[in-house]
Amino acid sequence: MEELNINLDPDKISYYCHVTAPAYGLVPEVIMEQDCFLYPLTEQIEPSNEIGAVRYFSHQEYQEEPIQVIGVLHVFDKLKADGLI
Repeated sequence: MEELNINLDPDKISYYCHVTAPAYGLVPEVIMEQDCFLYPLTEQIEPSNEIGAVRYFSHQEYQEEPIQVIGVLHVFDKLKADGLI
């Protein structure tokens, strides 16, 4: 709610995976740990607080971005391997 102005239905949230990767923009020794979840989004997202904009990317589109986050690439790879994209 704080960053995307939506209220998620807890009954529709399902655990997907855990990602461990170098934290973006920090020294290589800093590792990010993140749990990822799946949710059938029907709500309209509206960025707020420190979120300036929201964009949707295909795996290929994200790989063409000038800056990429390694953890996001790991999630894309897993989604592809699992046949979800």
